Amino acid sequence: MAQKPLSEIEYFLQHGDAIGFPATYDGRAYDLMMRGLQGQLQTSQLMTDLSNKLTDLAKSYAGGRPDLLFYNSKPTEFPVLVKPFQSVKNKIYRLNCAWNRDFPLAPKKFKIVTKDNFLEHDKINDLFRTRLVCKYMDGPEFIALGIKDMCDEKNIEFRHYPMSTDNGYHSWHCYMKISGEILSGDEVAVRQIWLEIQITTQLTELITGLTHDLYGGTRNLSSSRSDTDWKWRPESQQFKATYLGHTLHLLEGIIQTFRDDVLGINPNQSSANSKSLDGRTDETLDTDMMAYVPHPSSEQTAEHGEGDQKS
Repeated sequence: MAQKPLSEIEYFLQHGDAIGFPATYDGRAYDLMMRGLQGQLQTSQLMTDLSNKLTDLAKSYAGGRPDLLFYNSKPTEFPVLVKPFQSVKNKIYRLNCAWNRDFPLAPKKFKIVTKDNFLEHDKINDLFRTRLVCKYMDGPEFIALGIKDMCDEKNIEFRHYPMSTDNGYHSWHCYMKISGEILSGDEVAVRQIWLEIQITTQLTELITGLTHDLYGGTRNLSSSRSDTDWKWRPESQQFKATYLGHTLHLLEGIIQTFRDDVLGINPNQSSANSKSLDGRTDETLDTDMMAYVPHPSSEQTAEHGEGDQKS
């Protein structure tokens, strides 16, 4: 008979000391470290370069119609949010235990996540996050490929892929490596940390807030144990919210093609950066959609974070 998996509380009580995060760890040291890194990133030359790149991309979008790319924001306004420690802790639990078929051994495909390696761990790729919202469905890919060009020119490690989930979430996710300095003992150490850039559309932005709470309760489960009965229960809230998300995605496609017809835009003009995505790494996605802490200088609240539409 299969052994019942440990809960998150049980995991850290039994294994927290071994990975450097005892059950009594309250995250205050993490918060201080991440605030420092956040400030470094927000004022870095990299963010200036990214802002300039986004401005240039808007000018070349849809045959030179910059007003059609971004929704309700300027490409220079994208505050960096920090993943709260409780969300990090839950992700460590999922990676090391809940999703690990070899538990209590380390996963076969990657190193176990510990206090010493979590900043640079490839599976912890969303400690910092920013979010861009486009007006139309072809915008996210256009921006993702444009950012890739910038990273290639500057020799910055970069990943990107489109993401769609059962919960009706559709977006493009980009990941770029950033450098940050932290205090390690009596010395300053440089760490290479992933910055996540979520690029989505206004309709997806709308539905994400509605579907997040439904998703949150199942994210600790492995896919083999997920309950899918709701797909046959149209009276359930999960059925309604999920398929509303997919329906809105369909409508976005219709709206985009209608826009192209009305304005006489060649579809190739709005995706001038498009390149083959062959060879893209397909990996388990985890997009904690709701629990991110804004930079102190920003008035934007963390409305999108915690959840794991999948990271």
